[in-house]
Amino acid sequence: MSDISGIRSRPAVAGEWLGQCYVDWCAVIAGALIACAIFVLLTTFGSAIGLTLTSPYPGSGFSGRVATWVIGIWEIWVAVSAFAIGGYFAGRLRHRVGDATEHESDVRDSAHGLVVWAIAALLGTWIITMTAKDVAHAVNSGGDRNPIAGKADPARYAADVMLRTDRVNPAGYDEPLHREVASVLAAYATGVNLTQEDALYLTRVTQAHSGISQADAEPRVSRAVQQVRDNANQARRSGVMVAFLAAVSLAIGAAAAWTAAALGGRHRDEGIDASDMFRWR
Repeated sequence: MSDISGIRSRPAVAGEWLGQCYVDWCAVIAGALIACAIFVLLTTFGSAIGLTLTSPYPGSGFSGRVATWVIGIWEIWVAVSAFAIGGYFAGRLRHRVGDATEHESDVRDSAHGLVVWAIAALLGTWIITMTAKDVAHAVNSGGDRNPIAGKADPARYAADVMLRTDRVNPAGYDEPLHREVASVLAAYATGVNLTQEDALYLTRVTQAHSGISQADAEPRVSRAVQQVRDNANQARRSGVMVAFLAAVSLAIGAAAAWTAAALGGRHRDEGIDASDMFRWR
């Protein structure tokens, strides 16, 4: 035995993986794929349930705040379940290196679970981002033929309401005008005060297009601007809440993956037979 700086080095033992990587990437990738599959499955299932609990009609279904909390709680449960199962399998499948004490082996098992969490979180984020882009493209691809596309834009819907007419024989739907008015309204979504020039323009356009008086057009413009601001504030609050709950779910998922991987490593060392859980009696 050699002694360097007062630290005694331990002799090599049989089965020790000297010079080998301590990270078992096969176990990590397997656990990450399992975690991603469970995450996508439960998220899709939760989306289907969520669509049954919501309604496009006012006064029915869950409110936006309740829906946000329900979605957040569901995502936390999904993250914990997916990362815990993926971490457990990574710890159970990892090959134990012979130079580790019991404590060191537990730490390495848990570290494998943390790597599973990191890879699965990145893959899950990529999958959700790509899915969201596809959905947004499908909604917007309809253009003028898709009525949902107009409703999805709060500024566009406010413009449609502001320019609504009660004439029996209207001249027709002026698409360029509605787009221009919606762009002007969208500029004030952040709470910036409406300039006198834009206020006069919107009032004049509303009066001419809807056939109402100036006294009736001015309140319409005020309501449209306020509607755009309220929708923007609601979307901002919902976005902050969703981002906060997503961060919480990821943090709890990391702890679940760490703990489950250590449990899987202990079951590996103890030779726990898990087949009884899947055996019909």
